[in-house]
Amino acid sequence: MSSRSDSNNNSTSNKNYRSRDKKEKKKAFRKQTNDYLCALEQFCRRAQNVDNMLENLKPFSTYNKNDLTLTLSYMKSELFDDSVRDEIFLIFEQNMREMYEKSDVGWIRKEKWEELFDSDARYILARGEDGLLHGFVHLRFVVEDNQDVLYCYEIQVNKISQSKGLGTFMMKVLELIAFYNGFSKIMLTVFDINEEAKVFYKNKLGYVVDPFSPDEEEECDYEIVSKVIKNNPKIDRPKLPEGLTLTS
Repeated sequence: MSSRSDSNNNSTSNKNYRSRDKKEKKKAFRKQTNDYLCALEQFCRRAQNVDNMLENLKPFSTYNKNDLTLTLSYMKSELFDDSVRDEIFLIFEQNMREMYEKSDVGWIRKEKWEELFDSDARYILARGEDGLLHGFVHLRFVVEDNQDVLYCYEIQVNKISQSKGLGTFMMKVLELIAFYNGFSKIMLTVFDINEEAKVFYKNKLGYVVDPFSPDEEEECDYEIVSKVIKNNPKIDRPKLPEGLTLTS
């Protein structure tokens, strides 16, 4: 018959074993999570480094509709000269300055310029035969909420070219870029007062409010919307560790 002391010793040993086992599992999970996030960062960085995302989408590198004949090109912002930067900023300011002035963040020209032409900024430019810039998309490949995301920082259409389907077309090109490069979703930010844009994204393109978006208690004057992209089986993506949950 075992003594009470032996029983206590066995109980203590079992607790110590469970404690060590729990610590080892936590350590292993932390390593898996860290490895996953590192792989995810590399996955996004590879996309950031691609010189031309339209190379394999040649049928979608032209737009010929509603009296517009345009050519789409893909460029890194660091390659822009002053004239291109001025063109982009003029369209952005004409379309968005008033909304920024009404927003909580306000209109700070220097900050917007630096964001638009950050070294990580990538662009789709839609130009006419005469060289006029009719619209652009500012995009980046980033990690958000433990996911790989194609983030649409801006999509702007020149006022003379609006309501001709160009914005819809460029958003569809973004979806194709995301799919062919294996990205999980597209995300973007929209002001609450920009009702026309919210209808465009949600009702026409099928975007929904992202779980990452600020809730009502945070009292923000914008929301984040997103669209999940169908999985591309040809792309070897980083595998989410078992137990690591996403908010979407």
